[in-house]
Amino acid sequence: MSFDEKNDSWGFNIYRNIGRFGERGQWANSRPSSRSYHVSGCGDLTGLHGLRQGIGLDIMPYATGKYRKDYDSRDSDLLGDFGFDVRYRLTPSLTALASINTDFAETEIDTRQVNFTRFPLFFREKRQFFLEDSGIFGFGGGESSRRRSRDSSDTLLMPFFSRRIGLSSKGQITPIQFAGKVTGRIKDYNIGLLNAVVEGDDHPRNAFVGRVSRNVFEQSSFGFLTTVGDPNSDEMNSVTGIDFQYRNTDFMGGHTFEANLYALGSYSEDLGGLEPTWATNAKLYDRNIELSASVMEIGNDFNPAMGFVRRRGTRRYMLAADFIPYFEEISWLRNTHHGYEAELYTDLGNDVVNTKQTFNLASLSFESQEMLSLSVSHHTDRPNKDFDISDGTVIPAGNYDWWDARLSLNTGLYRKFATANSYTVGSFYDGQRQQLSSTLVYRPTNRISLRLDYSLNLIDWEQFKDSTINLISGSIQYSFTSDLTLFNLIQYDDISNSIGVNSRLQWEYKPGAKMFFVLNQGYVDEMTGFVIKDLEVVAKIGGMFRF
Repeated sequence: MSFDEKNDSWGFNIYRNIGRFGERGQWANSRPSSRSYHVSGCGDLTGLHGLRQGIGLDIMPYATGKYRKDYDSRDSDLLGDFGFDVRYRLTPSLTALASINTDFAETEIDTRQVNFTRFPLFFREKRQFFLEDSGIFGFGGGESSRRRSRDSSDTLLMPFFSRRIGLSSKGQITPIQFAGKVTGRIKDYNIGLLNAVVEGDDHPRNAFVGRVSRNVFEQSSFGFLTTVGDPNSDEMNSVTGIDFQYRNTDFMGGHTFEANLYALGSYSEDLGGLEPTWATNAKLYDRNIELSASVMEIGNDFNPAMGFVRRRGTRRYMLAADFIPYFEEISWLRNTHHGYEAELYTDLGNDVVNTKQTFNLASLSFESQEMLSLSVSHHTDRPNKDFDISDGTVIPAGNYDWWDARLSLNTGLYRKFATANSYTVGSFYDGQRQQLSSTLVYRPTNRISLRLDYSLNLIDWEQFKDSTINLISGSIQYSFTSDLTLFNLIQYDDISNSIGVNSRLQWEYKPGAKMFFVLNQGYVDEMTGFVIKDLEVVAKIGGMFRF
């Protein structure tokens, strides 16, 4: 923890969740719309005298050993490597971090996904070096975190997406020779600078991102973002943008109002010229209502080499309204949730490409922490060329219009046995689709957690062979002690007909110093059953020297 030794008063907040009662308590600013991470709503913790810390220097060396085997080619490798990270607190609120020969062997593998669209999937960042202080690089604000229907598959644009550094578009590892960043705050300015040197085909490639914002008013900010370089190409690429984020938690008598506006431009050496993108969104909410709207335009050739773009050459219009009444007179019912959301996508000539309307008829939240919800959605799509989904089925170009309905039931997460289930039925392009999704979590003790995720898609096509797509994953986490934990993850899908196994043993043998043992295995379903295809074993030991 970094702090100013001369300051005897800290901004501080803390909250507590009591799962069995569905209660959430917060020390300072306990209004429902407030969160403990909203700095403007923190309380004061006083009387902090005589606190001392060192010079603020941490040196963290590591060494790894890896064994890899490809059972098809019968090739095997035994490799060793080393590197180190250095963290230095330039000031109590500004930190520099450098990593030499960066290694992420202990990082959790990606969760498998099935793509039923013509647009790329989004996989979130999991590497700790990039997750640390990642909020500093956030740009443009965001849409409602309260809308339960939203997930990572709805991510349209991120001008800076750290997964581009050290990972190809297919998730293959590209070695990072050096990575360094400076993050923190200087007076009213929030600063994030990151530079990485990654291995290229003929020579190293440099990737830089800079983000500076200034806090204005009580809870708002404006700033700029720039990225320079392409970690996956030798072509020159850059992105520059400005944004303004406004927030007022006492708007019109206690409502919270948020508004965001940003503009971006990208330059690519192979395309030439500056390609624009812009967006604005706003929302007004309190305990019982939420109203939100947004407009976004992404240019045809907008190309952030260090970012993520789900679709180009598009305008997106969104409008949503939610009503959440509470029922204090009904002992077993906490609240209900009713809402409507409309999304309209057009090309840059304002010709409609696709639409989606979702009617959240009712979501019932019970005092027992169970939730039951029913929604109906209407979709239209006009793809101008054929595209294929994950199992290879080709959707012809044309005009499509369909409805579906979704029923979901979730139990309280505090239970030893918890479950989240949903069932969707209706049309899908020119077919009929049923989709079942289920998650089961079992926590018999505070040391062990077991989880099973299952997704089934049944599509009855009019013109093609019917699709049956299964996606299964199971995980076990066991804590021998608070410092020694075993993670196991196994995944299967019947598109690749393969099983992936990831096992990680983590031991924090002293504060900040960890050892890892990682086992990765891949199996493929052949005529004789599942046959192992590849194996990787990794041992990694890290140290911590604090000054």
